[in-house]
Amino acid sequence: MTDRVWKVYKILLLIGIGTVLINYRIACGFLLGALTSVILLKRIERFCDAVIDMQHASNKQAFMSFMLNYLTMAAVLLISVLLPNIFNVFATAIGLMAIKISVIVESIIYKESVI
Repeated sequence: MTDRVWKVYKILLLIGIGTVLINYRIACGFLLGALTSVILLKRIERFCDAVIDMQHASNKQAFMSFMLNYLTMAAVLLISVLLPNIFNVFATAIGLMAIKISVIVESIIYKESVI
């Protein structure tokens, strides 16, 4: 990821934390999801680096890696559902998409001409 995407991510993170003024559960849920999205991004980066170094990845290895990522997301959402006094499940879901939102926003804001 580029520095610009990380800047957009940090701005989203500040906005998410700023929602504590509205409701602390929204801020906690967003923070939980956003931090989990960074952890998952780092896992994917390590997996891709390992595949590039080996120049081969078995289907089982790829399947297990991505299933572990999905299980992590499900566990985070389940924590939000089971602890509604602390986390807002919808804010957690948006936090899980924070990296994706950052990439999309960065591509819209910093649209560069190809020509």
